[in-house]
This record gives sequence, C-alpha cells and structure tokens, in this order.
Amino acid sequence: MMQKKRVGTTAGLLAAMASVCAVVAQAAADVNVQGGQVNGAGATLFVDFFKVPASTNDDLGCNGAIGVDGDLDCLGNGYYGFDIGRLNCGQNPVDQLAPFFDPGDDWTGWWLFQYRSVGSVEGFGEFISYQTCGTIPQAIPAEAGLINRFEFARQGNWTWGGPFADCDGDGDTSDESGTPVCPQTIDFGFTDVVGSWAVRTGDESNGFWSRKPTEDGYGWNFIPSSSGFISRLQSLGRDCDGNGSEETFLNTNTSNPDEQTMFGFSVAWVPIVPIANRGTGVENLRMTEFQHLMVAGRMPSGENLVGVTRDVGSGTRNGEMNTAGIDPAWGRGDNLGPRFDDGNIANLGPKHQPTNGGGSSNVEDVTRNRRLGLGYTGLAGGSRAARDALNGVYEILNLMNDHAGGTQYVRPEVRDDNNPNFSPILDNGDPNTGWRLGGTGTFSMIGDFRQTDPDAPDYMDNQAAADYFRNLECSVFNFQAGFDRDEVNNMPGQYLALTFFLLAGMDSLPLDEDPTLFVPNVNLNQQLQDYTRENNGLEIGQDTPRFGSVNIAGFVPRRVSNPDFDNDGTPDGYSDGSMNGNYYNPQTGVYDVSNSFRLNERNQISGDFNNDKVRNVNDIAGLMSAINNPRGYQAGVDFGGRRENMPFSGDYVIVEIIGDFDGDGNFNSRDVRYFADGLAMQSGRLNRQEGFTRVDHEWENLTGNGNYFGTTLATGVPYTAGASRADIAGGADPIPGAYPNGHDGEVGCADITYVYANFGDYTDLDVAVFIDLSADMNGDLVIDQADVDAIVQGILCTEYGDADLDGDVDDDDRNLVRDNRGTENASWCDGDLNGDGRVTNADVAIVDANLGFTSDCFGGGCNGGESLKFKGCRNNRAKAVLKNGTPGQTYTFVLNGGEQTLEDVASSRGKAVVTFTGLPLGRNEVESCGLTSRTTCE
Repeated sequence: MMQKKRVGTTAGLLAAMASVCAVVAQAAADVNVQGGQVNGAGATLFVDFFKVPASTNDDLGCNGAIGVDGDLDCLGNGYYGFDIGRLNCGQNPVDQLAPFFDPGDDWTGWWLFQYRSVGSVEGFGEFISYQTCGTIPQAIPAEAGLINRFEFARQGNWTWGGPFADCDGDGDTSDESGTPVCPQTIDFGFTDVVGSWAVRTGDESNGFWSRKPTEDGYGWNFIPSSSGFISRLQSLGRDCDGNGSEETFLNTNTSNPDEQTMFGFSVAWVPIVPIANRGTGVENLRMTEFQHLMVAGRMPSGENLVGVTRDVGSGTRNGEMNTAGIDPAWGRGDNLGPRFDDGNIANLGPKHQPTNGGGSSNVEDVTRNRRLGLGYTGLAGGSRAARDALNGVYEILNLMNDHAGGTQYVRPEVRDDNNPNFSPILDNGDPNTGWRLGGTGTFSMIGDFRQTDPDAPDYMDNQAAADYFRNLECSVFNFQAGFDRDEVNNMPGQYLALTFFLLAGMDSLPLDEDPTLFVPNVNLNQQLQDYTRENNGLEIGQDTPRFGSVNIAGFVPRRVSNPDFDNDGTPDGYSDGSMNGNYYNPQTGVYDVSNSFRLNERNQISGDFNNDKVRNVNDIAGLMSAINNPRGYQAGVDFGGRRENMPFSGDYVIVEIIGDFDGDGNFNSRDVRYFADGLAMQSGRLNRQEGFTRVDHEWENLTGNGNYFGTTLATGVPYTAGASRADIAGGADPIPGAYPNGHDGEVGCADITYVYANFGDYTDLDVAVFIDLSADMNGDLVIDQADVDAIVQGILCTEYGDADLDGDVDDDDRNLVRDNRGTENASWCDGDLNGDGRVTNADVAIVDANLGFTSDCFGGGCNGGESLKFKGCRNNRAKAVLKNGTPGQTYTFVLNGGEQTLEDVASSRGKAVVTFTGLPLGRNEVESCGLTSRTTCE
C-alpha cells in the first residue's frame, strides 16, 4: 500500500500524542474506542444535531452495517436502522455507534465523536491548521465542546471539574480546552455555508462590502474594530514553520485530487433569521435596512440601533451576510472590540460588548439584554431562535427581500399561517413569499469519503470519519416518511428532516458564486418536501411563533453585579444605586427587579419617554426631565398597560431600562448624547441638529442652563443651543456607527477637520461604510460643505481663513497658513482651510479673501435692551424682529445654530427685520444679541 506523507495525518499525529492521550483519558476511567475517533470543529448553528443520539445511529443499510456488533443483529438481520423486534432478543432497536460518554465511568463504544462548536469559519480554520500543520486546538470552545454528547465546555467555560486531558503534554491542564480525551485529529470542519464562502480570495486592497465568494477582494476587510480587531475570512494556506509566509496549502481541485484536496459534503439548508429586542420597536425589516445596519452601524434613516454580530469566524454570520448581499468580512454591525466567548460580556455593565461574539448564544444574549439590539441567529434547534421566541426572550422579525426585488414582508415559517400547504422556508422560489436567509450546512474534509481504494490520493486517512460520513449520506439518501419522532431512535437523516431542512426538500438554493441569486433545485424530492412541511417542528414542537404573541416588552435586562466603571478594583454601583445588578423598584424602592421578570408594557420601547410607542425628538422633553430627576420621573404613575409578572402592582416606568442606550446599565449624560446623536428622529430620519438643540432648550427650561453638555467654543463666542452637536472629535477615537465617542468638550479645529474627512451621502451604502454620520450638522444625512459652514460660520461665528479660531481673519492667520505650506495630513489649525488634507496656496487664498473679518458675535453694538421675536411660520417662512436696537447698527440673526445667517441694519427706531425661508418642519429657533426666540412650522 502506498504510504502517504500528508502533513498532519492521523498516523503522524498519533505517534506524537498517543502516550499523552492514553494516560490522561484513562486517569479517571477506562476508555475503549473500538472503531476510532471522529473529530471536527465548526458551526454553532448546527450544534444541536451533534447533541442528539440520532446523529450517530447506524443507518448504513446501503452498504452493510458497521459497529461493534457486526453486520447482523440478534434477529439475523443487518444491524442498522430501527427494528423494535430487537428488544425481544436483548438488543436495542438501533445500533448506537457513539454511546454517551461519562468521564467518570468506564466506556466502550465504536466511535468517540468529538465536536468543537466554535463558529463555522473559526472551526474551518482549526480544520485547515490541523490538515496543514498538524495543530490540535487547545482553546476552550466558544459555544460548546461535545464528546459523545457529554458537554465539557459551554460559552467559553468548562462545565465540569476534570480531570482534563493534557493535550499539549506540558503537565499543566489549567490551559486546556476541558476535554476528557485528546482529539487525535481534526477530520472535518463543519460550516453553515459551502467552503468557497468561508475562504478569502484575491487582494486585500480590493475588499468591499458587496464582494461575492471567489471574487477578487472577497473576505478581506481593512477597517479595524474599536480595539483593532480585523474581520477577514480564512486562507487555505498556513505558515507551519513560522517564517512569516504561508507555504502549506489545501486545494479544491476535486476533478484531479491530490493528498491535500478538500472535498465538501452538504447535508441541509439552515435558515437564519434576524432577531430584535422588543425595545427596538422593529417588527418588519427591509433587507436594505439590514445591510446598512450591519455594514455601517446605523439604519439608512440614520437611526442608531445596535447591530449585534458574531465574529467573522462564524458561519451564521457568513450565511446571513452572503444571502443578504454582504461580504461577511464587512458585516461588522457596531464594530466594537475583539472576538469574545465569555457569556458575561453579553450582560450590561462596564465591559458590555455587542459585536464579535464567538457563539450564537452570545448574539442571542446580547439581543435579549440590549434594548436597542438587532442581530441574527439560526431558526431551528432546541437552543436557537424558535425556542427563544417561544419563551419570549426576543422577537423574530419579518423580512422584505427588497435587495432581490421583493415588495412583501415574509415570515420564516415552516407552514404559512394563511395557507398550511405553503412553506415560506421550503417553497422559497419567489422573493415576495420565500424565506432566503440561510446557509448550506457543509462538512469539509481532506479526501473523499466515498473513495474505497486505499492507494488513491483522495482516500481518507481516518476511515472511522469516512464511515461517519457514509452513514450520514446513506441516511439522507434513504429518507423515508412516516417515522417515529424520537431523537433517540431516529436515523440521522430523519432527525434532520424534522428539525432542519434537507437540501432535497428545498424549491430553490443560492448559487455558490452569487448567494443572493436563488435558482430552482434540480434535485427536489417532493415527497420529502411535503413531509417536512407537515411535520418539521423546529425542535420546539411547533412553528415559528408570531411576532409579539408571547411577551409584550421582552425581559428585564441582565446587568452584572458590583460593576467597576473606573477599573480601580472597587465596585461603583449603577446610576440607580444598584450593586446587585437588579433594577430599582419604582414602587418599593428596593433593588429587586431582576432579569427573571418579563417587562411591563410601559417599558416596551427604548427611549419612549412620552409613552406613545415610538421613539423620536418628541421624547427629548421627557428624557431631560428624567435625567434631571430619575427617581421622581413619572413616579407612582400607573399607565394601565400589561404588567406581566413584574414585582409591582402597576404599569410603571424604569428609566434605567428605557434610557440606557449604550449598554453600560446606567442612565446618564452618555445616554443623552447617544439619543441626540442617533435617536432624534424627525419625519422619519435622524436630525442631530434638532436633537442637540432640544436637549439644550429642555435643560434650560428645567435648570436655567442652556448648555447641557457644558461645551465651549474655540472662538470664545457665546454658546448657542445645539452647538454641542459639533463636538465630535479631539478626544477619544470616534467609533462610527456605534456611539458618539470622540467629543472633548470643545468645538474647534479637530471637529472641523473631522467633518471634512467624512464628506459623503450616508443614504448611499457604498459611501456610508466609510463615513461617520455624527459629522452631519444640519440633519440632511449628507455631510458636505454646508456642515462645515454650520460649524465655522454658525456655531463658531467666524469665517473661512480664521485658522487660529480667535474670531477674526488677520495677519496671524495668514502667516500661520503661509508658514505651514507643504504640510500633509493637515488639520484646520495647521492651515488646511479647504479640507483637502494639505496646506497649499489655495488655503492662503482663502485667508486673503476674508482678510479683515471680525466676528460680531462677541456683543458688538448690542446694547442689552433689545428684544427679539420670531413670528409665526407660514409656508415655511417666518420673520425675525429685533426691537430697541441701536439705530444704524448691523444685527446678525442666526437660524437653528447656523443653518442660515442673515443681517439687517437697525432703523431709526432701532428695529431690524429679516425673513427666513425654506424653514424645516418642526420647531425653529433664531438667535441675536444673545437672545433666542422660537416658532414652529407645520
């Protein structure tokens, strides 16, 4: 027989590890593996399949039985499939090839099957690393670690106390994965998608959000997260010798295979669904809205919901993004932090992080807790979306396939509510009626499990793994209707038909090279489809629950106990005074509102301070009243809605729940800034100018202080309401799409420069992916010269050419700009006045054009006795009238913090009048001589 030389083969690795694994595995019990180990890593979405006995029942009727009991059962028949008659002669009705493993007991079985649920692409990478370099992963699995259905790890933590196997042989098990038996191989990677979707191609510089699999630049993303984490897909090569370059590669040339050729075996369609906290107020979602949120971090309207994501190593993320038309490397959502596995990070508190979760449970938990959270997960299985929705944890959204021409919202159901003979999931050929988010569950392996010639280059090294795949394929191929639903006695294919969706039952499937394009399935098995439509219960015993049918408002969020916000090692407590993580009970004053309670109706919508079931600028008055007196806000007011099981007798508000937007568990000024910056919706789109202006006005009404954030202006002119909207840079690094983070307390050079750097139309996703909507000063969702004008001429009340921002354009500015000519990557205060990043003669010309300008916002001819009135708005026009002015004095009128600026010379009676046109709907404000007056356009 030909001896193979593949790196990382079973034979090579066993020689190095046999003594370690044998000793450790038998430290607590005797382990007798008769057929061989079968080891894999990959998807969290499919982990429920590997947890059930049906997945390893012997069904190899197409090619003879396998297992310790041989080909014949006690009845003299082939020992495969299900036969109740075997009970009469002392055998189980099925031949279980991988009996349950209890690390405390002696164990004998045919297969020792171990699966690391770490995410599709992450597990795919572990498979590649083993097959190229012989590397056995040591990390604790992110979602689950299974060995013959014993779960040794969950959510990045061990589930038992050991003894753990010392798989690296260093004598220390404190850094091990927690498995009781060392895996000798990684035979397969299981992905929720076909292999080509999991691999990056081409050049990094060609990466873009809309790249498709195999296209140049696919899988590459050069924009890091807030912590520097880079999202990119796997390579088929590895640097095994550590010299800095990949020298060992797998290939996909199955038509002419060698010993490094990767084969794929696809078994099931795995539906993926968008999920949302009830606090978002979202029930129906357009795919183009989902694209914007996942790629740019905000909705196309500018509303800053929280895009909750898996890390780039997730097949769930991969399938969701690809079928949504997004390169999964760019499906970043809020793009915060590194990959995380610790389930506690999904809880609210100082370390909360909504993105880059290592397991599906991380996304689900974040969505449960974060009141603005919108994410995605698998639909089917006992631990996925259908079960969570049935328990009222979060909501499954309806989706419009508008990216593919759809105009109707579709619900991910096995049986349509109005037509039980139609299945949106199975009968998915029409984008107006079919559910199209998902992936093709695929095993990737080196070699072809169907190959029986040991001398062939594609003969699998581990024939125990080959038998596993042959058994699974045969079970799917031999699918029969009318079987028992028992997960113990079913065959693998039968279980898949009842819980997931076998490929042969699907009307349409996505093209590998264009996942948004679904084509008819030429292998459709109508009997299988009909049976699945009638009997599939998503492992919850029923169909997808209707939106809002279980829970009126979701659950009370989980907050970590004893939060340490300043990292000094001592607990600080939350804004409501809680130390134990429970919320303040507005009726009793006790901290007993725990995460076990279902929220009452008053707390349904995050940010809804006026209780009208929507979130917009009209909530700002209540927001500021609540921030001024949190415990007194609407205290004792029973709104009469559903109380659910909350520990108080009425329908009361909890401000730390409806007002915590950034996920730290508090209600404070950070949340006020978040609302003004990302939730101040007006006429269906974000208006930051209106948001910040109303914050200042309402704060002035409450306290007499019209500058809530205490912002200063670099030119020294008086602060005007809403000017804090321009404080967006100069402090910590901005985090576009997540939350406002760059403010430093002053509007000045850094802010002007940042606005210039973010020019673009946010409604165009090709542009939005690269810009920060926080730079929009006038609420039109377009960042352009008008936004710079709003800062320079409006808020700072100066003119282009004022490089040192002292309120005039003089020789100091001219000398500064002239001296800095040639400076690259320049800021406004370096002399870059036109925003091209360089200081040139063009900037000198801007100074010269305005030389001699002096701001009149420092008081000028204002005598202190003036009065100002903004008269009623008609046809979007309104007059501003200043009286008691100084005759002959020029008076400046500023609209809405700089939106328009007009001047008039006071008459002999001291009266100055200007007319503003094109006023936006809603409240408008004019300022002059430090006075303000308002009018409303309807």
